[in-house]
Amino acid sequence: MKKLFFLFVLVCCFIFLISEPVESSSRSDTDDGHEIVLYWGQNTARRNEKPLEHFCTTGHYDVIVLNKVTQFFAAKTRYPSLNLAHHCGPKIRPQEGYPGIYNCDPVANAIKLCQSRGIRVVLGLSSETGSKWLTKKGDGIEFANKIWNLFLGGKEKKSVRPFGDAVLNGINIGIRTGKGLFLDEAFAEFSRLYGTSNDVFTSTLTVSCATPTMNLIEISAPIIDSVYIKHDFGSRCHPTGDGFETNLNQWVAVISRINLNLNKELKFSLVLIQSKDTEAYVTTYQDFYDIYQTKLKNQPLFKGVVLDDAGWDDGQLVLPQNKRYSTILWALFGRSELKPTGTGLKRTEAKPTEETVQKKKEIPEGPLVGAFWGFNLAEGTTGNSERSLRELCDETSYKIIVLNTLADDEDDQNKDNLPSLSFSRHCHQPYGPAYKSYLKCPQMEQDIKYCQSKGVKIVLSIGGSTRFIGFGDAKKAKHFADMLWKLFLGGTKEAENELLPRTFGSAVLDGINIEVLFGDPLYFVDFVRELRRVMDSSVNSQEFLITANPSCIHPSYILKDAFKEAIGAFDHLFVNFDDQNCDINKPEKFEPAFQVWYDYAIKENGPNVWVGLASDPRRTANDFLKREDAKKKLQLMRLLYNKFGGVIFNDASWDYENKKDGVMYSKFISQVLDGGPDDQDDEEEKKQEDEPVVTKRKETNSGPRLINGRPVVNTRGTGRQLTANYLVVLSLILFLFKIIL
Repeated sequence: MKKLFFLFVLVCCFIFLISEPVESSSRSDTDDGHEIVLYWGQNTARRNEKPLEHFCTTGHYDVIVLNKVTQFFAAKTRYPSLNLAHHCGPKIRPQEGYPGIYNCDPVANAIKLCQSRGIRVVLGLSSETGSKWLTKKGDGIEFANKIWNLFLGGKEKKSVRPFGDAVLNGINIGIRTGKGLFLDEAFAEFSRLYGTSNDVFTSTLTVSCATPTMNLIEISAPIIDSVYIKHDFGSRCHPTGDGFETNLNQWVAVISRINLNLNKELKFSLVLIQSKDTEAYVTTYQDFYDIYQTKLKNQPLFKGVVLDDAGWDDGQLVLPQNKRYSTILWALFGRSELKPTGTGLKRTEAKPTEETVQKKKEIPEGPLVGAFWGFNLAEGTTGNSERSLRELCDETSYKIIVLNTLADDEDDQNKDNLPSLSFSRHCHQPYGPAYKSYLKCPQMEQDIKYCQSKGVKIVLSIGGSTRFIGFGDAKKAKHFADMLWKLFLGGTKEAENELLPRTFGSAVLDGINIEVLFGDPLYFVDFVRELRRVMDSSVNSQEFLITANPSCIHPSYILKDAFKEAIGAFDHLFVNFDDQNCDINKPEKFEPAFQVWYDYAIKENGPNVWVGLASDPRRTANDFLKREDAKKKLQLMRLLYNKFGGVIFNDASWDYENKKDGVMYSKFISQVLDGGPDDQDDEEEKKQEDEPVVTKRKETNSGPRLINGRPVVNTRGTGRQLTANYLVVLSLILFLFKIIL
């Protein structure tokens, strides 16, 4: 009886072993939604296509296809020819018979970078007619071996590998015409070669949507992982054509039959055309959105989207979001990464040099809100005085306050030509008999320290409504930067040694804001770089900021190219978008203007870009962002722009007057940027956003994650868990078996 009991337990364990369910996502091997593939390398957008690393570091892609090998067998040499437009250097060893193989060291380094970020990089192989095609038996095997040794895991021909020791993740063969002769031979050889390596390689096939090419899928199906269907053949099968649904159903039927016969999980992706060279076949985002929601989203065989050209994806932005097509698709597929929350406005430590003072910035953890303070503009209309700094730091959500203003860099009414200051009724006491417009502000000194103790950054604005920009020579520009350091920033000891009066006493401001309204750009770059240098040279543990609040109109008619030259020294740009020429309420004006400024931000060491808004409709009714419009506009920016710093209001006094149900306008905007204001829908959104984001690039063992309410399981993590379960159960079986015997 005892043996029968143990035998029963053994059988139960065995049943558990073979029947444990494996959860999986209907989203193929992409854990976080449908995938995005990008073709790169042909520079067809009539502009200099940006380097590969640009797309891997700024874009949202799962696979990038290097496009392309244009000849399978070049004349005489029978070696492939590679064409990556302007991205590759001099040809390698042409004297030994490799006329079509280029030196691509920059691309090699970028490949490794992309792969380190979880992006698979594969080689695109064109397959046209003539000497570029497989024409006889054995061609497929020969071609596969040469591609293997030049680009993949092969060890031969190391000296002429275009990408050196970088190993691509697979191949993509594109077929527009022809019967695909000996294609099965080539894929079979690729499959054999893949088996000789410990690395994982993939093979995909790109074909026209036309029905006759379906036979190519059946030929290559045993070897390929997925098929990219290019819908540019004609209106009959184009996504916007009346025959698209019929064509799609044909493809689904063929792939379903193949999967059933071969026990495969072959899937398809749609190639979307962006190039204006083939504008008749372009699929707009709105068109794709409708198709995706009605025909593709819940189609189990649909794997994702392939974008036909990197240059067009980078340069032709989708409105109203004003973002790349790929970025909008990434969000549509439920894969947008969340923004961190908290406070920031910090700089990292760095050692300055004489040659460069462009120090790398730390991105704030915002988006945040801030305001300009000191002009007291609302009092003339409302009769209410602007709140003190201390009151604002107690009652608002501001994380940065800009003090208005240092009106003139030199004023001969002041001893030593010290600058003139104006803070309305907050401080109007001259420092002494020798100073008419240079002020002493002890109450502001105390308030500044109080605000800083609460984590609020306080910076001084220079320029204002009078002349500032423009110096007689570089020496004067640098002198003014040094004076700002001594009078308002960390130069307290220098000021004491030189008997210079400090307006705010021992209070040390967090930085300088440059407002550009009048003047000229003479020696502006010298001034900004010197200011950055003295800030970075400080032994003070406090970090110092340089900000600017230019007009949204670009290029600046005042600074011209000078601003671009000095951009690396800035931490934040408070761009004024309360101008009718780039009003935030007019997407056709606001979005292109914002993108111009944001282009600065995505450069190395680029600043964070803030949106400067009017504080109250009574000051600028036409350009005021209403509460009911703010949530959609700003939360979308929060999701799409990594270096969107936040919102800064043009006047704190008007902001304080602009309340609804007792809530200041800036407080409402702060809630919007944090994911609110809270209501039932917003609570659900915040609950979802608080969950950890899991992508292929950053795996986690925290369990299934929900996307749109559906579980998405990391199949690789599931596999590891099942392996552990197998080991446990097998151990138990062996133990019981031993007891029975």
